[in-house]
Amino acid sequence: MVNIIDLAIQKSRTFFSVLVLIFIAGIYSYMAIPKESKPDIPIPTIYVSIHHDGISPEDSVNLLIKPMEKELRSIEGLDEMQTASYEGGGNITLKFQAGFDNEQALNDVRNQVDIAKSELPDEADEPVVTEINLAKLPILSLILSGDVTHRELKEIAENLRDDLEGLEGVLEVTIDGLRETQVLLEMDKAVIESYNLRAQDIQQSISSANLLIAAGSLEVGSGKYAIKVPGLFKNLKDFFFLPVLSDGNKTVTFRDLADVKLAFKDATSITRSNGHETIILSISKRIGKNVIETVDAVKEVVNRTAQTWPKGVEFSYSGDESKQIRTMLYDLQNSVIFSILLVMIVVLTALGLRSATLVSTAIPGSFLLAMIVLYSIGLTTNVVVLFALILSVGMLVDGAIVVTELADSKMREGASRRHAFSEAAKYMAMPIFSSTLTTLAAFMPLLFWPDIVGEFMKFMPLTLIFTLTASLIMAVIFLPLIGANVGQKPKSFPKDIFKGLSEKYAEILEKALLIPGKIMVLTVVGFISAIILYGALGKGVEFFPETEAERAFILVRSDGDYSIEAKDKVMREVEKRVGYVEDIETMYYLTVGEQSRRLGEEDIIGKIFVQPVEWHDRDRGAEEIYDQIIERIGTLAGATIELQGEKGGPQDGKPIKLAVVSDSPEAIDPIALELKKRLEETEGVYNITDTVADSGIEWVLNIDRDAISKAGITLVDVGTFVRLGTTGAIIGTYRPNNLNEEVDIVARFKEEDRKLSTLDHLYIPTPSGPAPITNFIEREPQRKVSTISRLDQKFVSYVEADVNTREGYLTSVIVNGIKQELEQTKLPTGVRVLFKGDDEKQAESAVFLEKAFLVAIFVMAIILVTQFNSFYQAFIILSAVVLSTTGVLLGHIMTGKPFGIVMSGLGVIALAGIVVNNNIVLIDTYNKLRQEFDWRTALIETGKQRLRPVLLTAITTIIGLIPMGTKINVDLIAREISYNAPSSRWWDQLANAIMFGLFFATVLTLIVTPCMIALSERRAERKQAESA
Repeated sequence: MVNIIDLAIQKSRTFFSVLVLIFIAGIYSYMAIPKESKPDIPIPTIYVSIHHDGISPEDSVNLLIKPMEKELRSIEGLDEMQTASYEGGGNITLKFQAGFDNEQALNDVRNQVDIAKSELPDEADEPVVTEINLAKLPILSLILSGDVTHRELKEIAENLRDDLEGLEGVLEVTIDGLRETQVLLEMDKAVIESYNLRAQDIQQSISSANLLIAAGSLEVGSGKYAIKVPGLFKNLKDFFFLPVLSDGNKTVTFRDLADVKLAFKDATSITRSNGHETIILSISKRIGKNVIETVDAVKEVVNRTAQTWPKGVEFSYSGDESKQIRTMLYDLQNSVIFSILLVMIVVLTALGLRSATLVSTAIPGSFLLAMIVLYSIGLTTNVVVLFALILSVGMLVDGAIVVTELADSKMREGASRRHAFSEAAKYMAMPIFSSTLTTLAAFMPLLFWPDIVGEFMKFMPLTLIFTLTASLIMAVIFLPLIGANVGQKPKSFPKDIFKGLSEKYAEILEKALLIPGKIMVLTVVGFISAIILYGALGKGVEFFPETEAERAFILVRSDGDYSIEAKDKVMREVEKRVGYVEDIETMYYLTVGEQSRRLGEEDIIGKIFVQPVEWHDRDRGAEEIYDQIIERIGTLAGATIELQGEKGGPQDGKPIKLAVVSDSPEAIDPIALELKKRLEETEGVYNITDTVADSGIEWVLNIDRDAISKAGITLVDVGTFVRLGTTGAIIGTYRPNNLNEEVDIVARFKEEDRKLSTLDHLYIPTPSGPAPITNFIEREPQRKVSTISRLDQKFVSYVEADVNTREGYLTSVIVNGIKQELEQTKLPTGVRVLFKGDDEKQAESAVFLEKAFLVAIFVMAIILVTQFNSFYQAFIILSAVVLSTTGVLLGHIMTGKPFGIVMSGLGVIALAGIVVNNNIVLIDTYNKLRQEFDWRTALIETGKQRLRPVLLTAITTIIGLIPMGTKINVDLIAREISYNAPSSRWWDQLANAIMFGLFFATVLTLIVTPCMIALSERRAERKQAESA
């Protein structure tokens, strides 16, 4: 490294060119790097669905799900396998470990599904394998509404989807609220029965007539002509005159049997905004693409095509991530700039204008060099990256400060500018290298943090590693280069503001060195007392900071089998009660249909999506807005209202999630209901839900197979005819000229004949004429089993709940209470209760962070022993790391914050990397002075020499974190100060942990570290005296 320093000063023009290149390339990288609010976290989730018409949930488990589970359970990287069995099929959701190769996961699942297919019933449809990547969630939703027909909105939405999917940054566009088109044959029940027509007869007449037949070709003379028999339906009139039945004298056509019309299928969900039905297009971006650029491109296409839409069509946007990203990045960039200014004010006050200017080059230089690396390896700029930059502001000037401070000292002694900076860089190169290496050692284990939390937070250690490595290069190469070649040697130096403090500190240190043992005992007692005090006065432990949801769904839940019309009636009443709400940017209402059963949301009637205006454009929090809406909804008979806020961090679902598992499906529901009852009696818990099957009924038609056989008909004849009186039977397909899609041809009875009572009065066509259906079936009610869930090949029921953190309740405290109760409860044989949700993630993260801390300590120990060749001096530095947690705990008590497993744990690890720096430089200086002076004089001189850089590095780090720690955001351009911006809500725990910990660690460095050295020296003196 010494040779590189000499080379840089000798070949100054070359290295100046490199520095200019770094600045240019860094600025370009920052402008070009993709920007997003939260990190792109690729979490492979594979969804396998199997359809089997008419299969019951119980048969679905045995015939569809279990064969699949058997083959899928051994796939590499599989984290969890959830299955759901329901009437008509089943599905398997395979969750893989975060960061696992998506393509490999998808290929492995497809291969195993192919193997399992041979064990499925022949009647089952081909299994469909779909990838669901959480990193592909929508970045923007477009809401289409207006005083136009649904068909017009549908055409606009489908054409717009095609245009948007052609954009480079758009992965896919999904459409909600569409109703599929069908050709509907609404038949008169009495007429059909009078002609003794089977559904198969109707289907046969359609399929045999709706054909394009190639009849060969003829060669006539020198020509060849193709012969065709065109039979495809061209329009609805072709249906009217299509023969269905003929006896030689009379032909019965569809015009005699049914009303034929092009219609929409029955709605499965209904969306509404401002009193109008809506269609919602959700746009997902490709991974790695810039969210802001993609959203801008989407809006440009929408604005251009909107000019061609019919009058009355309205559109609006919701879930616009580009707005959130712009706001958050702007706030965090302001925090970065403000932190830099605060740091530079401190440096300017302590070192003067010239030295402060030199030190200031380290900040943008390090940032831009790190940005080049981030851009080169394909990462993005997000809130985690920007906070890492804020965290590094005070740390990355440490090396620059000590080099500049030593160079100033040498110039005070008469050295030339070139010689002073060259010697200062060489003298401090090894301590700076070691301190940087030990800091990196603290953050390096975090790169191996598993699961979704690790994928979310890995951007922090990566950014810090790149930035601090860049700061090392800036401090020992480019800063001496600039100092040695730019400007003149100062004729005078700024007044040392630390001179008086230095003398006072020397007096205190001299007294402390007289009682080093007592100082150590007091320090250890303080450490133990802080732990005990936090246990008594602290706010407990939490997984991840709870932040205010910037957008949310308000769910309307109710048990029972409701039709879509009944659900929509409730949602219309809800919409009427809510009315107009101030501070809302977007709000729409969704009536949920039958498809929700596959999502474990059988009891949801509807949802209200709420997105408030930007936080700086309103005078109240988002939670107040949600509370106002819920208050307006009031009480709904038989229904409950639940707020489901968007999670901002790596959390997923409700914080409390209990899974009751067993090999016996009958054993789990009573335990789940008992757990739900206990939660309902627990303070601070709300929005309690379960997946226990509701008390609905279903009608079963028990077939008399002997009677069917005697009548000369089959089970298919009965089942298909019954279907005419329910949802209808698909009897063919048809492609209208004015549509781009093929539509189903559906036959069913008219509405007045589609009732439950009709099933008892049907006449089934038989060879001997129509026969009452009661001759063949008996209708009876049964308890409805809507969905059977399994988790990792065990039957499961879930109980979930939210925790009222606004009132100070903690998930960990409530979950520990439940665990203690369960320890005293004897569960049925084979039944287990698994704690999912935040408890599971908290335990995993806590175990990892403990290991990461120990690994960091061991790696730092190796580096320190290598540098100092002393186990004891390495122990001194590492003990300062452990003892500094005293300040962390006291800081949490003073601020009233719970200890966050993720954020506070990260703060402790980051603190470890920071604390070692000053101790390394201090002990390195002592070792050099010890060669000239006795140990007591050397310690006092070391303290006096290192006081200013130690205080400066501590103050700059603490000052740099003040904006995040206090949640204060300063907009230097608009000259505004704001509090509690969304960008700062995650980070106050981490920032405060470092600030308070570093404050205490500074005292350790200046007082306790010299005392520990003194203990060793005094022990050596006693040994020497005894041997003499």
